[in-house]
Amino acid sequence: MKGFLVCAGALVLVASCKGATEPARVRELGVVAGYRDGDPQITLRTAGRTVYVSVLTYGGGCESKGETESVVRGLEAEIRPYDYTVVAGTVCTSELKVFAHEAALEFRQSGTARVRIYGIDNRGRTAQEPLGDTITVERTIVLP
Repeated sequence: MKGFLVCAGALVLVASCKGATEPARVRELGVVAGYRDGDPQITLRTAGRTVYVSVLTYGGGCESKGETESVVRGLEAEIRPYDYTVVAGTVCTSELKVFAHEAALEFRQSGTARVRIYGIDNRGRTAQEPLGDTITVERTIVLP
């Protein structure tokens, strides 16, 4: 019984240590421009009144892919790709990661649809704006 309690106590310590060493993550609007020629990298493909959108976001060793939020209202749609980063002061590797965010937009009527993609352009980084500028990219597409 004593051995069981020692093992159980050790298991609790190991489990709590793992949680204590993981850095806190913060969700941020994804960086869509500033790393490659031709940024932002956005593709649209249609199938009837469904528009499939792919948006590339970028990060480094501290970033991981997050969610892609989208909303459609009439012939207008908005897409916001999010990624996660760890809090400032965390040591990270120096690498470029590319995350593909995808959304399927279902339009209920025909006509010219406007798709707005929101993201960050890191070429605008300053001391006052350490993440960069928020940009909006708009694409139009004719739906049957």
